[in-house]
Amino acid sequence: MIPTLANSGIQIAGSDSETYVKPGETPVSPVTPAIPIYRQRRISEHVTPTATIGVRSQKFRRRPLLLLSIIVLVLALFSGLVYAMPLLFSGKSITTVKITPSGADLKNNFTISAVKGIPDPANQQVGVHVESATTLLHSKAVNATSTETTPGTHAKGFLYISNYSNSPMTMNAGLIIGPNSKTPNIELVLDETVTIPSISGPQSNIGYVPAHAVPVGSIGNIPFESFYYSGSAWEADNYQAFTGGQDPQTYTVVQQSDIDNAANALEQTNPPDAQQMIQPLVHANERLVGTPACKPNVTSDRKVGDKTTTVTVSVSYTCTGEVYDYGGARAMAAHLLTNQANTQLGSGYAPVGNIKTTLTSATLTDAKNGTVTLLVDAEGVWAYQFTDAQKQALAMLIAGKTKSEAQSLLASQKGVGQVVITLTGGNSDTLPTDVKKITILIQNASG
Repeated sequence: MIPTLANSGIQIAGSDSETYVKPGETPVSPVTPAIPIYRQRRISEHVTPTATIGVRSQKFRRRPLLLLSIIVLVLALFSGLVYAMPLLFSGKSITTVKITPSGADLKNNFTISAVKGIPDPANQQVGVHVESATTLLHSKAVNATSTETTPGTHAKGFLYISNYSNSPMTMNAGLIIGPNSKTPNIELVLDETVTIPSISGPQSNIGYVPAHAVPVGSIGNIPFESFYYSGSAWEADNYQAFTGGQDPQTYTVVQQSDIDNAANALEQTNPPDAQQMIQPLVHANERLVGTPACKPNVTSDRKVGDKTTTVTVSVSYTCTGEVYDYGGARAMAAHLLTNQANTQLGSGYAPVGNIKTTLTSATLTDAKNGTVTLLVDAEGVWAYQFTDAQKQALAMLIAGKTKSEAQSLLASQKGVGQVVITLTGGNSDTLPTDVKKITILIQNASG
């Protein structure tokens, strides 16, 4: 059963609280002013019991959310203001201290030796070795141009000399016998002195005497029993052939100029590029000493003096270059400069960025042993390195001090170069006593 206006209260639209008004009474809202009578009449005229009793308007339901948002915003602004007030009006506010570390730009020139074998770093040595490469063979056949004559030789054999006298007979070496009718062009010379017993003696009257033909050559090669000579009381026969006689011979031989001329022609037409031959053998951390060189290797299939009409000459090149440890030399120079920095600056300093090294010269100072003298420039920037513990100690040192006191204290500390102190707050002369409000910033040094 729907209640009537006569015995039920009516909720007034637009009210933030539930207020019920009996007929004939004036409604009063606890939050908003009382609604005028004419407004009440309009409400009572347009709102039916079924539509308004116990029901709030959707429009009036959004207002509590809007009010709540406004309250939260006001509280947030108030809290921020409360937090910022000490900073705005306190003399001991946040302090920033920018420190540029002390340091030095160090440079030096170091002499380093590049030696063969095992280098000794303690003596500032790096390694050096020889790289070599050999080209292909190039060959050329040429005529032999020299001639030689072989002298003739005398034929040799034995003469059988018979003594027909009653007295011994002596025939001296060098005695020429002949010629005779059998060999009209041949004379024989005794090579030894011989004494032949007489025909009447107990021994044989025949002597066997070595001899040779007077003419040179094959003409002296007389056959068996082709020579006969008769003296006053003796005679000579060759019961053995004379042999070994050779005629003079002329033939072509190789001379040194034949080989040299062919080699020079090959060298002029096939010169190698020494740099191109050696450079591929050089590693990235190595460098050549000066310019590599190539030396020709000459060979031939015949030697000087050989009997031949032609000779083949071949030429190849062996290119060599001395290579030293370029990377090792630069690293050693950087190491030597670091040792200098440790001695000069003390502990706590470190290089900023890379140490720059430049090789200024490489000179072969001992060709026999292959020793190379290297000059290397090294330069680097060193700066003091502050740890977190050191920065905390510096903050504690200056807490509560005046700006000038803090400036003086920091300037006297190891590793501190320049100091810039910035105070944020009402008091611009005194640092906070709370070290948490002091920020130490270390400026990066450039290398």
